[in-house]
Amino acid sequence: MERRMKTNRGREPDIVMSTDPRDYEVLIGNRAWIKKNNLEITDEMDAALTAQERQGQTAVLVAIGGVLVGMIAIADTVKPEASHVIQILKGMGLEVVLLTGDNKITAETIAAQSKSGWTEMG
Repeated sequence: MERRMKTNRGREPDIVMSTDPRDYEVLIGNRAWIKKNNLEITDEMDAALTAQERQGQTAVLVAIGGVLVGMIAIADTVKPEASHVIQILKGMGLEVVLLTGDNKITAETIAAQSKSGWTEMG
């Protein structure tokens, strides 16, 4: 049995996909991963990703069968005591940095939310 996949914009991909789940190619990843897999990120999609990152969320795209079909925003919350703990560590003469695998926009937003005074992020 086969069916055509529709995106959230009503467009159909150029291929017919099987309903057998072993036949689907699903990609989930950030901008770099999606581009590395030769999928185009439109300006509208890029703006949506950036909007989520400015809220401190990690945004990833989802593609099925070579068609971008969605975005997932993942968020961690800054613990209420984070700022206090960081200030204690700084008071002990320690240099405190925010080390993250997130992109720069998300890292800067988290640093600002924590009110920790982080100036160095990696």
